Amino acid sequence: MIIGIAELLVNNQRMFSDLELERLMEGTLKIQPLGEIYRKIKVLDPISIRSKRLFLPHPPYITNSFVADLNDIAGTEKNLRKMMKVHTLALCSRETTPDMFGGVDQYGAHFGEGTFHMNNPFPQVIAHEIGHLLGLDHTHEEHDIMGVPAEILSEVRNFSPKNVREIKRNVSWIRHFL
Repeated sequence: MIIGIAELLVNNQRMFSDLELERLMEGTLKIQPLGEIYRKIKVLDPISIRSKRLFLPHPPYITNSFVADLNDIAGTEKNLRKMMKVHTLALCSRETTPDMFGGVDQYGAHFGEGTFHMNNPFPQVIAHEIGHLLGLDHTHEEHDIMGVPAEILSEVRNFSPKNVREIKRNVSWIRHFL
C-alpha cells in the first residue's frame, strides 16, 4: 500500500520542507507493523486551506473555519486519494498556539476512509491515527500507542501485540478491496 503525506497551508505559508515530511513518515513506518503495510511513501504538493488560524487559545479550540476546511476536504477525500494515487493520506499542519499547560497544542483526527490530519505531528501521532484508520480504538494499555494520553505519546514506541495482530488482520481484509 502507498501512504501520502501533504502539508495543509495556513496563510499560504510552508512550515515543513518535503524532506521533513518524508523523514516524519519514515519514522512512522519504523513502528511495526506499519512498515510491512506501507511499502511506498509519497510526499505530495501542499494543500491550501482558507483558514487563517487553526486554534483559538485558552483553552485551545479548533476554529470553525478550520472545521469547515476539514469538512470540505472530507467531502472530497476519497477523490483526493484516488487522484494522488495513495491508499492513505496524512495531512499535516504546524501551528504553535500554546495549549493551556504552556506547551504547543498537539492534535490529530481521522476522517473519511483513509485520511487524517495532525497538527505538530510526530511519528507516534501519525501511527495512532493510522491505527484508527485500520480499525483500532483507544485502549487502556499503558505501553500502547493507542492507549496513552497525548502528553506522553512521544514516549511510547509500539502498538501492543494484540493491536499488531488486529492491524494485520484488518489489513488483510482491506487488501481484498484495493
